[in-house]
Amino acid sequence: MSVVAAAVVPASPMLVPDVSTGAAGEVAALRVAADDAVRRLVELGAEALVVLASGPRATYPHGSAGTFAGLGVPLRVHLGDDVGEPPSLPLELCIGAWFLERAGGSTATVTAGVTVDGSWASPDVDVALLVVADGSACRTEKAPGAFDPRAAGFDAQIATALRGGDGAALLGLDAELAADLRVAGLPALRALGALPGPWQAQLLADEAGHGVGSFVAYWERG
Repeated sequence: MSVVAAAVVPASPMLVPDVSTGAAGEVAALRVAADDAVRRLVELGAEALVVLASGPRATYPHGSAGTFAGLGVPLRVHLGDDVGEPPSLPLELCIGAWFLERAGGSTATVTAGVTVDGSWASPDVDVALLVVADGSACRTEKAPGAFDPRAAGFDAQIATALRGGDGAALLGLDAELAADLRVAGLPALRALGALPGPWQAQLLADEAGHGVGSFVAYWERG
């Protein structure tokens, strides 16, 4: 498998307007940036698209479906063609599938969704990788993890690494501090960091709405 490009989008369901409803405008700029990154990933025309997120080890094949019903929204998404499978995708992969559908990626090229350490599909083809991951959850007093003064600096390390296509910096993020700061996306970010470069990289967004570090980036093999 050769990963020829990767996009990073936040793992926040607030980016889905049906979920955020009245608060949709608060994340509009972040959503626009994520749409742009995913569109570029899809338009690259790689032989396979894979969605990667943190979570228990698992691989969800083409046709797997998910839903936002757990958030009170009966919105169904799927990886590739909707073949009528019962919902099984975890929330982070649902978010990735939702972005791919918006970008026109809901075709046979969407091969799988993977939670970190799962087996990646289509090992002999070029892959475009969509990484769904957040930073810290401790940027403000009202953040999910409450305020921690170390959070901004940690998120700045992530942003700098994404801006520079610096996989080594992502791999070198402090796991113990990440746990303190409730960085749920660390495994996915490290998986991205483990891919061989060099990369031409762009950081398209770096925000902390609702106290959670949120990033959008696009990497293409340089």
